[in-house]
Amino acid sequence: MKEVNCSIIRRNQSSTSRRRITFVALAMGLLLIGITPMAVAGPLGDTVEGSGSSNNLTSTDEARIRASFNEFDVSSAQQEKLIKKLRAGQPLDAFTGVAPVLIEDRSTRTKAMIIERFADGSFKAQSVERPVEAASASVTLSAVITNCNYAGGSGHAVYSGCSIAANWSGIINVAFVATYQHVNGGPSSILSVGNSTQNCAGVSCSSPTVWIGRGTSIGTTPAWAQAQSRVQAAWGSWEVWVQLQVRPYTATVSQS
Repeated sequence: MKEVNCSIIRRNQSSTSRRRITFVALAMGLLLIGITPMAVAGPLGDTVEGSGSSNNLTSTDEARIRASFNEFDVSSAQQEKLIKKLRAGQPLDAFTGVAPVLIEDRSTRTKAMIIERFADGSFKAQSVERPVEAASASVTLSAVITNCNYAGGSGHAVYSGCSIAANWSGIINVAFVATYQHVNGGPSSILSVGNSTQNCAGVSCSSPTVWIGRGTSIGTTPAWAQAQSRVQAAWGSWEVWVQLQVRPYTATVSQS
């Protein structure tokens, strides 16, 4: 599983070699961090289910999947092969646990994104909104995140309403919203999560559950929260998840 690192307040933000994408979204088998999930924190959002059978794609399912293929630059030839696989009830490489053939950093100034591409053209993508560097290098805890609400004071920064998202080849999309904070010289914490959303095309998905697994970081052990759901496809069933991890000065995301 690849990590996308979103440095929150360091002037010299992480290079590609240092990015860590520790956010959770669940796919094949999952070992979280050995902590029993807590009760759901915050309201659940909407779930849009597909046809429930990958070998019987509806036109709506196929259109949604192709739109994601186009967004992530999957060639027309690969699209046809991938759709043919789905109609035959066969899993795409992104769901089989094989290693990606290419890892692409498509990060921008406002969003950190890593795309894992597989031999058959399928992909997995993880993203987290990223802060914009403070104007002055001397400012330790003063950064803003586009599309998130920022509030700060002496020695602390709170980021609220930040979107955490994961995409599995346009077939499954899971996201939720989190609020977290950093304290200068102290632990970081996740204050709340909720508003989970999910879109599934050609497969059936249970309503996503979102919770805070560890509210406050302990040393280098992160605070974490995740959204997950169970997927049923023609080739089997499994859990998918997307996870946010917060450590001092950083917020990262990973998926199953």
